[in-house]
Amino acid sequence: MTPYRWKMRPLVFFAPSGAQSDFARQMRIFEARRQGLKDRNMAVVGVSGDNVTVPLGPRPGLGAEALRRRYGIARNEFRVRLIGKDGGVKLSSGSAVSAD
Repeated sequence: MTPYRWKMRPLVFFAPSGAQSDFARQMRIFEARRQGLKDRNMAVVGVSGDNVTVPLGPRPGLGAEALRRRYGIARNEFRVRLIGKDGGVKLSSGSAVSAD
């Protein structure tokens, strides 16, 4: 994701819908640690259904379907990916992760 490369570490989380409990829980976790994430040059991007939500950082420049394709995430899957400044996947989880 070009706007982030060598500048920020995107945390991208995917869910079938924003109503899914894991999506809402992950959003709350990141919102509670917003300043700490910002201090560590993190961007937070949530993908639910056809929506892309960016609670922290610039928009990724890709839509929901393009982000799913890029990271190999099925539309019905919950997944969290931490992307390094180099663009590589550093963490992949099928459940909500802590902000630590």
